[in-house]
Amino acid sequence: MRNVYESLFFRTTDGELVPWLAESGDFSGNQWTIRLRQGITFHSGAELTAEAVKANLDYILDPDNAAGTQTLIPDVTGVEVVDTYTLRITTAEPNPDLAAQLTDVLIADPSVFAEAGAEALNENPVGTGPYRVERWQRDTELVLAAYEGYWQGRPAIDRVIFRVIPDTQARLAALLNGEVDLVPGVPPEMIAQIEADPAVRIEEVPGRQVIYVGMNLMRPGPLSDRRVRQALNYAVDADLIIDTILEGHATRNAAGLTAINAAYDPAIEPYRHDPERARQLLAEAGYAGGLTLDFHTPQGRYLKDYEAAQELARQLEAVGIRTNLQTHEWGTFLEMARSHTITDLYLIGLSDRTFAARRLVLHGDFGTSLRQSESALARVLEVAPNSLILAGLAVLVSLLIGVPTGVLAAVRRGSWIDRAAVAAATLLQSMPNFWVALMMILVFSVRLHWLPTGGMRGPESYVMPVAALAFLTTARFVRLVRSSVLDELGSDYTRTARSKGLAERVVVFKHVLRNALNPVITMTTLQLGTLFGGSVVTETVFAWPGLGRLMVDSIGYRDYPVVLASVTVIGATFAVLNLVTDVIYAVINPVVRYE
Repeated sequence: MRNVYESLFFRTTDGELVPWLAESGDFSGNQWTIRLRQGITFHSGAELTAEAVKANLDYILDPDNAAGTQTLIPDVTGVEVVDTYTLRITTAEPNPDLAAQLTDVLIADPSVFAEAGAEALNENPVGTGPYRVERWQRDTELVLAAYEGYWQGRPAIDRVIFRVIPDTQARLAALLNGEVDLVPGVPPEMIAQIEADPAVRIEEVPGRQVIYVGMNLMRPGPLSDRRVRQALNYAVDADLIIDTILEGHATRNAAGLTAINAAYDPAIEPYRHDPERARQLLAEAGYAGGLTLDFHTPQGRYLKDYEAAQELARQLEAVGIRTNLQTHEWGTFLEMARSHTITDLYLIGLSDRTFAARRLVLHGDFGTSLRQSESALARVLEVAPNSLILAGLAVLVSLLIGVPTGVLAAVRRGSWIDRAAVAAATLLQSMPNFWVALMMILVFSVRLHWLPTGGMRGPESYVMPVAALAFLTTARFVRLVRSSVLDELGSDYTRTARSKGLAERVVVFKHVLRNALNPVITMTTLQLGTLFGGSVVTETVFAWPGLGRLMVDSIGYRDYPVVLASVTVIGATFAVLNLVTDVIYAVINPVVRYE
């Protein structure tokens, strides 16, 4: 969001700390005097003043607001306005590093959050950056437009669109289809394939994230001995992991900072790979016969994290350090990190943020999302209609195709039509949903360029998600309707109707079909409820901002309020659908009566 918001100070790409919204900053003792640039305006047109900056800092420092950025300036004890463009910040002790800490404190228009709180900025982000928010469809896309009044001049690019495409394959398909211009996080094994396309170029840029193996030194054991810790470093061949698992697309670091981080020291050299030295240190520490350590790693959180952990375990075992490798999905891993229950070794990324747990509130209030600091129920209700629309359209398409096909197959039992319908239904039921979705993207987006790869951006974006969900549901309707109609065709009342000379068309549509539809109604409501809360694969592949995708993401991040609200909404939806089913039974079937 640094395109929308800016900070008082900023670090350039080479790590230099420079004034930004601030014109200068001087400190003496435990006070900083910061002078703001004049003539800077928020996207609302309001001027950036010392009062506006103070309002931001006061809000962050107020413990009742539980602002996540409060930890960035923990020693600030007071903020005072000196004049229109000057403010004085007091710290508990002399802090020459305050300007660096303020680089991550983004300044917003205080008129937006003064009354409604910081949550108002989720709906109306207003900063001083080069771009303003033109449109935001959560979990789908963010559209930024150039801010005409930007203090450094209007940006060269008029509009920037950020699309949310969680699935890697779908993201790359969108790139190859020409729907997006840039995608991050390309898997190493796919780089050669992408480079083969003359219209696409791979650019490798340095990043700030460092993947490392941490050691739990808070419990007694072998790791409390420095020689064991040194042996671990000598045992690992990091260059081999980079060259093989990451296919050369990574850089080795000697410490927790990369070359583009401030305070990076290129003079620090990494440990060399020396298995003999590792064994020697272990022997000196009293572990000549080896030792066993627990090794925890997330799976799917970082690029090739599990594969790297496996290779690390193999290298450690080669010097006598056996590992009990344990993999966790990210939510479980994060919870273990919070509760300090990770033992011995763990693989993690240095740039991850720490999330503070908050209490869950029941009695109709599910509390606040731990990820996005807004009402959990409001978040669920925001995306629920998207899933309901997708599920409803899929069920409607399935009914329009499945019911006539099932009736025709039953009436023409044994014919080629019947055999073809049964074969097609069996084939459709055997195709995995994720495979269907990816094949549709490959054919209709990448090859034919007929349809967009994903997102909720217009009528054409509904076609593939609805079709992917309707495949399996249509097959079920065909088989169910065929079976139900066959049962009714062999019933006594059908034989009676035929004996009275009624035309076969009248027998089927007036008598048989009406009774055969009861199980179809049940199937319809069950499928609607199932697709409403269970279309996570389709929603993820097609970047559809729905309830299934939200719930799985929330489970992964242990966002309990959102998970609880999601499950409750899905359960309530099933209850309502069951009630509607009972009412429809009574309307279409005269045999059914409710007292």
